[in-house]
Amino acid sequence: MCNPNLKVLISLGGWTWSKNFSRFSMMDASCKALVTSCIDLYVNANLPNAEGAGGTGVAKGIFDGFDIDWEYPVAVGLPTNTYHAADKQNFTLLLVEFRTQLDALATANKRKYYLTVAIGVGADKVRNTEPGSYRMHLDWVNVMTYDFHGGWEAAGPTNFQSNLFRDPTAPVTGDLIKYNVDDAVNALIAGGMPKTKIVVGIPFYGRGWKSVAADPKGDDLYQSASSPAAGTYEAGIEDYKVLVQKRATQYTHAVTKQLWSYDGNEFWSYDDPSVISTKSSYVKTQGLGGLFSWSLDGDDARGNLLKAMTAVRQ
Repeated sequence: MCNPNLKVLISLGGWTWSKNFSRFSMMDASCKALVTSCIDLYVNANLPNAEGAGGTGVAKGIFDGFDIDWEYPVAVGLPTNTYHAADKQNFTLLLVEFRTQLDALATANKRKYYLTVAIGVGADKVRNTEPGSYRMHLDWVNVMTYDFHGGWEAAGPTNFQSNLFRDPTAPVTGDLIKYNVDDAVNALIAGGMPKTKIVVGIPFYGRGWKSVAADPKGDDLYQSASSPAAGTYEAGIEDYKVLVQKRATQYTHAVTKQLWSYDGNEFWSYDDPSVISTKSSYVKTQGLGGLFSWSLDGDDARGNLLKAMTAVRQ
């Protein structure tokens, strides 16, 4: 069934395509040119001609706006990305330019265009942006509340990839202490972001390790490992639809509310419908804007994770 109210936004950037955000945001002229070209290509749909395809406005009406996924301003991200200390302010200025040009287009076309961002979490990433300044230019903020820990920590210790709350006993220090959903949300609120614009991310995949060291408790949480566990697409990551079929004992941490499984060799941290239900209740209780997922193809055939996410509306 067609949904006439469905809005489709195109995401720009991401982990592998954020190389030049810093460079093009550095000067006003290049920032304006970047935004103009994006609107021309994706909203006005003036596609380049290639092998008989393309043309002026041939795909107009598909996209209702943009989601800016700059990973990440100032630092972190891929080592091939461009970075600069001025990214903190330029991230805001880039969003101002997108909003300015989209509003002008909205006036001309007598319709609304949306602007959102996907942002990293953790104190290190939040302090490299200005939530109190860019909030007014956005319809909402997709907070990527996952990938807190994973296979890049190849030898462990095994840990949660999307825990709701902080565990005071976890073997982490510094900024990693605040790598959890609740601390991320509170950091954004403290930075000036309205609760109603905060949308919490739910991973439809897990992070895992193999050859995990023996633990007297038997659950192998916070233990050393040999390497990331094997995955369908890459080591250390696997879809929920695969993980739920594994023969492994499942545990749910009483403090963090995160699930993990252990089969005597592999440790996997992921969300199931019960964990998502807890997060949905948190979102509703806190008065947040909602939930989003990455990504739908990781769900099982019955869509059980997506169904659990709808609990936030009840």
